[in-house]
Amino acid sequence: MLTVAAFGLAGYGIYSAGLGLAALAGAVPLDWWAGAALIGFGLLLVLSAPFVRVRFPGSLALAIGAMLALQALSLHNDYHFYGRIVPAFQAARGVFAGLLVLLVVVSQALPDPLPDEAPPRGGAAGLGDPDPPAEGTSGRDARAPEGNGRG
Repeated sequence: MLTVAAFGLAGYGIYSAGLGLAALAGAVPLDWWAGAALIGFGLLLVLSAPFVRVRFPGSLALAIGAMLALQALSLHNDYHFYGRIVPAFQAARGVFAGLLVLLVVVSQALPDPLPDEAPPRGGAAGLGDPDPPAEGTSGRDARAPEGNGRG
């Protein structure tokens, strides 16, 4: 689920940045600053997607902030595209953003598929240091004579 959410965040960001590039090129009737803001917040969302995927602290907040900024720009852009706010488009964008956040939150609540565990004693594939000596022993072989061996 986390991978799906990360791809959704990245796709949403790429779409927004592309719309901003189209606005700066003059293909879309938007102000220059709105196009620049779409590019900036879209790239911020794209940047946050891999961090959300690896559960980096604060990355979900970064993604939510970028999506809220894109939602606000969408309200502005509706006036340029349609001459009014279209509630259905705003609701669809909000539901999509909420679904992405829900996917992240639910997947972060689930246990890790690969928990961080200590490697088995003896290292990987039985290589490495042997088991540590038992408590109360010096680690030397109990059969070895004490001292220098001279009687």
